[in-house]
Amino acid sequence: APAQAPGGLRRHRLPARAPAARQVLVLHGLLQDSESLVCGERSSIVWALASAGMDVWLGDCRGSRYSPPAAPPAAATGAARGSAWRYGYDDIALLDVPAMVDRITSESGARQVSIVGFSQGAVAALLAASLAPGAASKIAAICAISPPLRPAGLRIGALSAILSASPQWVTAVMGPGQAMHWLPAAQAMLPPGCWAAAVRGAMGWLFGWSLRHWPQDPAQSERLCRHVASSAGTALLAHWFQTIAHGGLVTRDPAELRCGTGCSAEGCWGAVSLPLSVRRASVPVLAVAGGADRFVDVPSLGALLPAGAEVLVVPDMEHLDPIWGSSAGVDVFPAVCEFLGREAGADGERGRDTDRQGTVEGSATEGSDASDAGVHGAGTRRGDRGAVAASLPEAAPAALPVRAVALQPPQAAAAAAEALQPPQA
Repeated sequence: APAQAPGGLRRHRLPARAPAARQVLVLHGLLQDSESLVCGERSSIVWALASAGMDVWLGDCRGSRYSPPAAPPAAATGAARGSAWRYGYDDIALLDVPAMVDRITSESGARQVSIVGFSQGAVAALLAASLAPGAASKIAAICAISPPLRPAGLRIGALSAILSASPQWVTAVMGPGQAMHWLPAAQAMLPPGCWAAAVRGAMGWLFGWSLRHWPQDPAQSERLCRHVASSAGTALLAHWFQTIAHGGLVTRDPAELRCGTGCSAEGCWGAVSLPLSVRRASVPVLAVAGGADRFVDVPSLGALLPAGAEVLVVPDMEHLDPIWGSSAGVDVFPAVCEFLGREAGADGERGRDTDRQGTVEGSATEGSDASDAGVHGAGTRRGDRGAVAASLPEAAPAALPVRAVALQPPQAAAAAAEALQPPQA
């Protein structure tokens, strides 16, 4: 397993045998890390991309297991000790994704990188292509798997309403700093079978997932359950509950920074938040969603995506099934590889369709027709990235360096490391 990289972003590489292979960055979802993308062994999305001859990079976003925040100074007390955990998915999109893309293009020599993102990783990639001009010019194509652009709440309506009401409720339930920091200890105490049963039960109770499309092999199911709850900041989870409350993507509410200092009227969601839209992205986009995914608003997905985006809906699949489902290798991975091979050149470049640039308004004032702008409720706001950046909290996270130490696939399982080797030429 690669060494830890406190204060930096870790990425892993499965180099292709062809020197001019397509460069593909794979981004994990919320409460996941790069291991979750390879624990399917030969049926994983990473194996499918490597088998297709692509140069695959796995990025670990800030706060995940392999990109933990730097330890606070010994003299730090109170809120200062948890400041490194205060970030949202907009910070990942505007800081982490551009840093990873820059590092990949620098090391590989390619001008552009394609991105495959799952869930939160898909949102971060789309936002980076929409709002970060420096990164957008280096992104060849995006495959967004299970993108929660308008996520629903938890299955338990009352619990979802409480957590979506205020960041202070999220902090009270998840704890300050690192969310649910006690989970690794609980996982270590329980036998794998008991942990898997607890995880499956929790996902059914919280999200209403049946997991009927997961592999039937108990060992494989246990392996997947070990990668359900990686580390993340409480502020990131609060940002997603804020998104649920707003009915769409928004900048992280700096009211979260006041958690623990007393409740006030300023602590309500939306005090200084701005709606975000991914419709400005001018790169080719393929969105893959399950027909039974309650986190993805499938009927409105096409309207929420950039103009010309392709949408693949796999009937009866739930949120995790497009990467972990037993039929993902047949229903999802071939379509992803075909899309990337079609939209990205052999050297990682593609010709820009300049006609698409600037044609998407991506703007709708509150109360406007959502079907026209492809948004819901408050919609998006006109203006360039400066307007969005200006809305971020004053204590916005700083950019992190991308560590160049580990170039090997993460340790998902003994069999997975062997299976991830690209086929012999």
